[in-house]
Amino acid sequence: MNPSSLLLELSNIRKSFGSADVLKGVDFSLRHGEVVGFLGANGAGKSTLMRILAGIIPYDSGRMALQGLPYFPNSPVEGLKAGIAIVHQEFSLVNTLPIADNIFLGREIHQWGRIQKALQYQATLQTFSRLGSSLDPGRTVSSLRTGEKQIVEIARALLHQSKVLILDEPTAALSPAEGENLFRIVKELSSEGIGVVYISHRLEEIDRLADRVVVLRDGKIVFNEPKGVSKRNNIITAMAGREINEQIPRPNFKGTHNPPLLSALGLGRRPLIHDVDLAIRPGELIALTGLVGSGRTELLRLLSGIDAPTSGQIHWKGKPFPPLGPGCAIEQGIAFLPEDRKDQGLFLNHGARSNVSISVLDKLAKGKGLLRRIPARAEMGLFTEMAGLLGLHPSDPNLPSGRFSGGNQQKLLLGRIFASRPSLLLLDEPTRGVDASARQDIYRILVEAAAKGASILFATSEFSEAILLGQRIVVMRHGTIAADFPNDTDLTTEDLMQHAVSEIR
Repeated sequence: MNPSSLLLELSNIRKSFGSADVLKGVDFSLRHGEVVGFLGANGAGKSTLMRILAGIIPYDSGRMALQGLPYFPNSPVEGLKAGIAIVHQEFSLVNTLPIADNIFLGREIHQWGRIQKALQYQATLQTFSRLGSSLDPGRTVSSLRTGEKQIVEIARALLHQSKVLILDEPTAALSPAEGENLFRIVKELSSEGIGVVYISHRLEEIDRLADRVVVLRDGKIVFNEPKGVSKRNNIITAMAGREINEQIPRPNFKGTHNPPLLSALGLGRRPLIHDVDLAIRPGELIALTGLVGSGRTELLRLLSGIDAPTSGQIHWKGKPFPPLGPGCAIEQGIAFLPEDRKDQGLFLNHGARSNVSISVLDKLAKGKGLLRRIPARAEMGLFTEMAGLLGLHPSDPNLPSGRFSGGNQQKLLLGRIFASRPSLLLLDEPTRGVDASARQDIYRILVEAAAKGASILFATSEFSEAILLGQRIVVMRHGTIAADFPNDTDLTTEDLMQHAVSEIR
C-alpha cells in the first residue's frame, strides 16, 4: 500500500465497557477512493469501532490519524467537521421537517441574522443532482420511502464535505431498485476519492462493491484481504470462528392433504391487501416473499390479529376465527414476530429473562388476587430452557436486552414466541440484520420446529432465503398473492423476481 494514498489509519485501538473488553488492539486503514467491506458477527465490535471513528464514543488507548494528522474527535460534530460521516441503519432524520431543513439541521446558513432557506434548498438540490436523485428538498421527510431517506442521509454527509463515509447495513430495508441506486452512488463516491466503509451481512453485496474485505471477530481483526483473494467460505469461517455449512437440510413436507390449521379466503384490508386466499397446514414451513411494499408485513399483521380485515374470512382449525387482537391470537396458539425488534418487539431496558417470559406470565403465575405472584424459579427455568434451545449468548438472564447483539436480540424474541408453545409462528424478516452464524442458528431452530409439527409462515425480502428454507413459496405483488407453489424444483431468484414484478403468462 502506498502511504501517500492513506486516508485513515487506526493503530492498536482498545475499548472496554466495565470489565468487558470490546476492542482488543484493532489496526485498520482506508485509502482514498477505497470501498472496504467490513464484516463481523453480531457482537464482534463493529458498531463500537465505527462509533469511535465518528466521535460518538471515546476510545481507551491507541492512535487514529486522518490524512496523516492525529485525529481525536470528542463528539459527532467534531467527527463530521473532520470529514467522517456515518449513516446508521436506523436513520436520524426529523420526520416533521422538510428534507433541506434536515440536511442543514445544526449548521444552518445564516445571513443578516436569518436562516437562508432558499440557499439551503438550492444547495440540497445540487447535492441530489450529484447523487442522481430528483427529490424535492421541500418535501417532508415523513412522506419519503426508506430508500429516499437513505439518500437524504448520504446527501447530508456530502454537504459536510465528508472524506470517509460509513454505511451500516445500508440495504436492510431497501427494494432491489433502491439497492441498485445505492450501489451506483457508492461507486461514484469512490471514484471521487471518498473512502467508504461498507458494513453488511450480505456477502453478495460485499463481493460486488468492496475492493477489500475486513473481518472483525471478538474485538480483533482476523481477516484482511483484497477482493480477488477473499473466498466466501473463508470469510464466513473468519466471522464465526468455525466452519459454517450454508446448506440447510430442509425436510420434505408430506402433509399436503391434511386439513389446514389456518386458512384465509378473500382476505383484505383496504387499500393495502385484497383477495388473499391462503392455507397453512400443520408442520409446514412457508416462505412469504415479494418486493418492498408488496404486502408481506400487512398480511402477517392481519393473520396475527394486530389489524382487522375489511373483507374476507379467516378459519382456525376449521372454525371461523375473527382475531380480536394479538392477545386473542396468542391464546389460540398463534405467535407473531415483528420486523422491527427494537421498536415493536423488545423491552430494551429490561432483562433477558423478563423479555422471554412476558408472553406467558399468566401461565407462570400462582395464587389469586393480591396473593398472585410469578415464581422466580419457574421464570428462570423457562429462560434457561429457551436460552439452551436457541443458543443465546451470553445467557445472562439479567442483562438488558438492548445490550445483546442483533442476532441474540432476535433469539430473545424467538424465545418469547417459543415460550408460549404456539401451533403457528408468523415471522416477519426473522434473519434481518443478523450475521451468518446467527442466521444458520435461526434456520436450524425453524426447521426443527417444523419437523416437530409447528406451522411457520416467515416473510423475507431475500429471494435466496425463500428458496433455501421454504418448503413452499408464496410470492406477493400489489397486496395479493401472485404465486404459490411447492419448492420442489430448481427455482432461481430470477424466477421469483419475475413473479414479484409482473404477471406470468
